[in-house]
Amino acid sequence: MKTENSNSYNNFNSKIDEIIKNTAIDAANIEKLGAVLLSFGYVTFIEAADIDILEALDTNTTGITSFDILVFGQKFTVVGYLLLYIAATKRLNEKTLANLHEGEENNLSAFEVIRNAYLGSIILNYLRLVEFIKLLE
Repeated sequence: MKTENSNSYNNFNSKIDEIIKNTAIDAANIEKLGAVLLSFGYVTFIEAADIDILEALDTNTTGITSFDILVFGQKFTVVGYLLLYIAATKRLNEKTLANLHEGEENNLSAFEVIRNAYLGSIILNYLRLVEFIKLLE
């Protein structure tokens, strides 16, 4: 009987270990995608600045405005931060489970601040997107 309980306990521990590992992998993959979208969004701001220069010189023959490009790029930025927030939430969950299950001593408050900072970035960048859209009207 003791062997059955021991096997059940070991099986449970293995499943928890697997959940922790899979959560870490998921978080890392989401972070990569979020970082790519965020980077792409910010890179488009360079193109917007180039169009801005053409507009200032009154030589913009592209048919688009710098605000068109800013709105396009800002959408990627918001989605990038959203994905980074999701990854940070997964990372916090992973570290919380590791503390509880494996006796690790991860600084959970730091992971919470990082997650919350991404949330703040989502809100502020969304507000910026809304205002860029108003400038197109």
